[in-house]
Amino acid sequence: MEGGPAIPHGSSSPHHYHVDTCYLRPILIERDDDRDLLEAARRLVNRADGRGVCASVGVVGETIIKADANSSEGQLSSDDLECMGRNLARYIRQGRIALCSLGSADNSEVFFRRALEIRRADGRIGDMDVLILASALGCPDCEVLYTNDGPMLNSTSLRAIAQEKPLALREAPGDPISRRRRGRPGARR
Repeated sequence: MEGGPAIPHGSSSPHHYHVDTCYLRPILIERDDDRDLLEAARRLVNRADGRGVCASVGVVGETIIKADANSSEGQLSSDDLECMGRNLARYIRQGRIALCSLGSADNSEVFFRRALEIRRADGRIGDMDVLILASALGCPDCEVLYTNDGPMLNSTSLRAIAQEKPLALREAPGDPISRRRRGRPGARR
């Protein structure tokens, strides 16, 4: 399927990697409880090869929703929202993060078809993850979607859909959640 999300014109280099919410949230909030996850996320956006990452509009939206749900006060404060906005703007200016949107109206039908294909292939995948994966699959430069979402990573049918592009579904190197899930040595429990 051709078409799909588009990187805004301000992007200076191809963004071959998309990130899921689990990696965007720590770097936007910067006071994440899991220091190892924050470091894994920072390594993704500060890659030595200079390639930035792409975050779909769905990832940004889910990041705000999850941050709000997990805030200690029960909702994000204005200061937290301002901090997240400043951090996102800084990473965009630096070329470390590009925002990926649906693109032109011509791409909408392709995007929606892809989202339905994903939903029908594996109903365990949450609604936002369907949109996030559809965005990564539709992005012409995307080679990898970094996620630590177990159902997405372990779904044979989703891996088959991703391989058609080809798109790799991977955990970020050094992701502590992945190490914990697999009981790897050195992982915090």
